[in-house]
Amino acid sequence: MPFTEISYPGISPDGNWAAFAAADVNSKWDVYYMNVAGGEPRRMTSDSSSHITQVDISPDGGRIAYDRWNPTVQLYEVCFVSVLGGVSKRIADTGYRPRWRPDGTRIGYLVNNVAGNKASGVLEFWTVQADGDARKQEFGEHLSTSSTLSSFSWSPDGNVLIALSLISYLSWHRDASGALVSEHAYHMVGNNLKKWAWSPDSRYLLAWDHEGSVYLFEREKNGSLSKNGHKFARGVNEPVWSNDGR
Repeated sequence: MPFTEISYPGISPDGNWAAFAAADVNSKWDVYYMNVAGGEPRRMTSDSSSHITQVDISPDGGRIAYDRWNPTVQLYEVCFVSVLGGVSKRIADTGYRPRWRPDGTRIGYLVNNVAGNKASGVLEFWTVQADGDARKQEFGEHLSTSSTLSSFSWSPDGNVLIALSLISYLSWHRDASGALVSEHAYHMVGNNLKKWAWSPDSRYLLAWDHEGSVYLFEREKNGSLSKNGHKFARGVNEPVWSNDGR
């Protein structure tokens, strides 16, 4: 099946399946699903969207969260579809780069208020239940005014969140009430790091920059990161951890 572009992938919890968004020869984007051992990818959606930035497979392996461009309102929206295929469901009418919380109860996503009729410059972090109910803004920060330069990553236990911006990397932890509380701020390293990825044991984080360089950071017992990441690879795009952390 010919693809002209492929977006960021998601890996199933058992490591056997991959979901990704791709554009066909007509530049129409849909979500595809395939076994990592090989075989033909299966088309899971029939959106024929003009763009999809990211997909993420649920912790139980049964659903795929993704965003898609809505040309009517000129914004991304958050949806999910079963890994068995079928009709997708929109769960947030504004948002992009969705990621499942590790316990599978909620999906986190970003809302950039520079888009549309708003111009606050605030990048908001929201969560929503998998059925689309109980949408909640967790926080809003002056992180970035560009949707292509911001991302977030849950820790495997879902209690710590790393968010990335043009100039800093911020960390939150979940307190006894369940609220996210600001914890740490980190200085820029590398050449505009684009994304974090936790190791399964929450001890290490990977980050990659616009030049394809990958850095490894260690999380200390007090929650802070090592000051300088260890640069160990180049020419890499969107690194992810295997489920065994190796």
